[in-house]
Amino acid sequence: GINAEYMGMSEVRHPVMEVQFCTSTLEPVHLLPCTVEHNGPANVNSFFSPTEEEEPGLLRASFRGRGLRGIRRHVPDKMAGIILQEDSTSSKWKQQGTFAEFVEWHWDRDPRIEVALQDALACWPAVAATLHAPVTPSEIASELGQHTPREE
Repeated sequence: GINAEYMGMSEVRHPVMEVQFCTSTLEPVHLLPCTVEHNGPANVNSFFSPTEEEEPGLLRASFRGRGLRGIRRHVPDKMAGIILQEDSTSSKWKQQGTFAEFVEWHWDRDPRIEVALQDALACWPAVAATLHAPVTPSEIASELGQHTPREE
């Protein structure tokens, strides 16, 4: 592993986040182009009724009187979308559920031309693999242009 003292870091004694996992699946999940001042469960199906367009995967709806157009997006293979909620009495996060698909909504625009999120989803598995790959102290020293401490 990496020697934290060598890197000028100290040991983290209190985790910033502790996640408790659950197995419930939440469908559908909607990514709206606005802020909703509410955290927690909502009876979405009673107030938000998207309709399918002629082209598969495209949807229409309205929210607060404004037209929305949506497209179904899938979470990349070997990954899962998760919904987290912070526990107000501690600094812990609790998983509320998982999802494999969500609807990305845009105000009155064809969502097929909005590709930033789609591109990010396509690139994320490679970025995540790189971020989580093991790194040796000698690789870090090499990147920093420093001499490698002796490994025993």
